[in-house]
Amino acid sequence: MNTLFASSFQDVGDTLPLLISSLPSSPLTISSDEVLVSLKRLRNKSPGSDGLPAWLFRDFAEFLAPAVSFLFQWSLRDGKVPVCFKRANVTPVPKCSPAMNPSDYRPISLLPILSKVLEKIVARKWILPTISSRIHSSQFAYLPGEGKGTISALTLMHHDIVRFLDSSGCVRLLSIDFAKAFDKVLHSGVIGAMMKFNLPQEAVMWVSDFLSNRLQRVKVRNQVSSWCPVLSGVPQGSVLGPIFFCMFIDGLHSVCQNSTTYKYADDVHIAHFIRNDGDDRLQEEFDNVMRWSLVNRLPINETKCRVLSIVTKKSLTVNPIVAPGLILPEVPSLRVLGVTFSDDLKWNTHIDNVLKKARKRIYLIRNLKRARCPQYSLTLAYNSIIRPILLYAYPCFCNIPVYLQEKLLRFEKRIFRIIGIHSNTSIIDAGENSCKTLFSKISKFRNHCLRRCFVQRSTVTRMSNHLRPIRAKGVRLSRSFIRFAR
Repeated sequence: MNTLFASSFQDVGDTLPLLISSLPSSPLTISSDEVLVSLKRLRNKSPGSDGLPAWLFRDFAEFLAPAVSFLFQWSLRDGKVPVCFKRANVTPVPKCSPAMNPSDYRPISLLPILSKVLEKIVARKWILPTISSRIHSSQFAYLPGEGKGTISALTLMHHDIVRFLDSSGCVRLLSIDFAKAFDKVLHSGVIGAMMKFNLPQEAVMWVSDFLSNRLQRVKVRNQVSSWCPVLSGVPQGSVLGPIFFCMFIDGLHSVCQNSTTYKYADDVHIAHFIRNDGDDRLQEEFDNVMRWSLVNRLPINETKCRVLSIVTKKSLTVNPIVAPGLILPEVPSLRVLGVTFSDDLKWNTHIDNVLKKARKRIYLIRNLKRARCPQYSLTLAYNSIIRPILLYAYPCFCNIPVYLQEKLLRFEKRIFRIIGIHSNTSIIDAGENSCKTLFSKISKFRNHCLRRCFVQRSTVTRMSNHLRPIRAKGVRLSRSFIRFAR
């Protein structure tokens, strides 16, 4: 398994780009009080290769903070990361159930606790303040600020689609799959991205040493493999790894005016909006992605790329997307960040998939009841492991028809009969409340990405919001998330 994970790395002889001296200088200073606060906030998580648990640093934070802050300051001043911080235990996490082969596992790195504390401080004080305002708005992952996350990405994507199709046309959704993206991204590409964002030269030097000369080994129960070098990629399980990848992929943009890109780390989807014959230029978008992947040496798995065409103007003709050696398949439904979009814009397939996943967890409720657990524990289990599955991304599909709402309610009543309770707040009411909470955040923050789904009111009264929904011709758009502005 260790050999399989290591085979994803690319050894291309990364070198540190020149002209680092042209970057601004901004040394980072860490105080003992900052380290003390960070250590006290540690949660109980699995230790790294050093075997030191989080509770050790949390319970003795007052004694360890001065020494740890001295170690961190030395690392940042000299641009060197301690060797023990760059050794990771890799835990194989199944990607499917049941996992039959080593390729069915995803490598997650367990780094030393102190390494993660240092990464959080570097991210919060050195990297995120610089890139947050400069990274493209199409990226929704691992960045601070309101409007980031899967819920906003899915709600915005669905809004853009139904708003365009409020008049007849076609929307083609292209799903791009990168092969082992986090393992194959080049270290020189990460450093080059940092230079494009004009980060301080001290930060670039420190990150260059952070990525170089890393080692990993696979640990399963009490058995460990030998150490192997990490030649490329960013550690999955680190704090800075996902941020580095978002910076690296920021250069990937759509090339057509009638296209919009939605990125959540390595999940890239391109929505292509077609109104008339001749507007279909999705092949150009795919060719642009292929060129970008070749230049940046981040290969695409063409066999897993998909195209979903949502057509409301039957006279339109769309062209197949041709990849080297194959034609991308047209699918009737496409799973995007956990939500299934269908070519008829109905939510039947998504609700069926959600209920199928939730039904597999009913056995836990039954086992807890057989063990004579109190109703409070049963209710807590339902609210923790089942209801979040049903309510995930509800603002995206809040326009589901009544018969699908009743389907969700029947499933919830089945759970309540097992538990033996009656709830005053149904799952639909909880979903509506989540939509209202999201709209209140949109009204509060002017830079929220979902704010463009609404129109500013010219006059505001005590009974109305300062945002109003856009004008809609059809029921599908009028019953979507924009109705919460009324």
